[in-house]
Amino acid sequence: MLSLGVVAAIITLIVWSVSLTMERKIVRLSGNLRGSLLIIASGVLPMLLFYAISPFELNLYAIILAVASGIFLALGYILYYKALETEQISNTSGTGLAQPAILIIFGVLALSEAINAVQALAGLLIFVGVIFIITNNKLKFNRKLIPALLANVSWAAYWIFASYAILSLNQLASTLLVARLIALLIVVAIFRFAFKPGLGGRISSKVFSYLMAISVIAGVLDGFGNVTFGIAVSSNLISLAGIFTAAAPLIVTGLSYVVYKERLTKLQGFGMGLAVIGALVLTIF
Repeated sequence: MLSLGVVAAIITLIVWSVSLTMERKIVRLSGNLRGSLLIIASGVLPMLLFYAISPFELNLYAIILAVASGIFLALGYILYYKALETEQISNTSGTGLAQPAILIIFGVLALSEAINAVQALAGLLIFVGVIFIITNNKLKFNRKLIPALLANVSWAAYWIFASYAILSLNQLASTLLVARLIALLIVVAIFRFAFKPGLGGRISSKVFSYLMAISVIAGVLDGFGNVTFGIAVSSNLISLAGIFTAAAPLIVTGLSYVVYKERLTKLQGFGMGLAVIGALVLTIF
């Protein structure tokens, strides 16, 4: 029988893949700031429910970690959706494969952790693969995907802070909820002071209703995925969860082909394969 942590990792893969695919439509209709606001706000709902089921009192140290997590979470959404405004969801989501390699660099540089030759090779495969993902067949670098790469650096930092609170302080539900609320406050503030009225044109009532409906669904799935990934982390199955989520870009690529008729170039497809192999090797070893 599958353990709770394994089931949570599988659910994370499914809900994040669907959510990522839907987010392309949301961002194209609303822009990166409004898209971030809608997804983060809707994602609070499953976290509130999870907290109501298993509430924990936050100590000061956990609050600090949760606030730091929320800052990086908000920054990640804004940057990722900036890239998604113009780029395909398939190669944009593919940049997420850089997260395991980013965490390795953090461990080596900040925590003085040792890595073996297999891990080093896997990290190299990821970086080479991601480079291919963000280039075309003429090896021309796509600068519009840089925000997506930076977003994954930010999201890696989010999980570094959140995982420490979850594993060391047993603050799963409260950490995720506070981080999400902080991210929401940050995006609301940026939206209030940086968003220009009328930017992106007017939205008809029909389109607005459609936008709100898919935003709520995608946001709830995104937030629920954070909860299930957190459960996998709290079960000391972060490596296994990483294996499942590393497959998400492949599923998103397939869904984007069906839903949006997107296609990767041969070089981008090769890069996707390299990065996925590297991510799987990295999480296994």
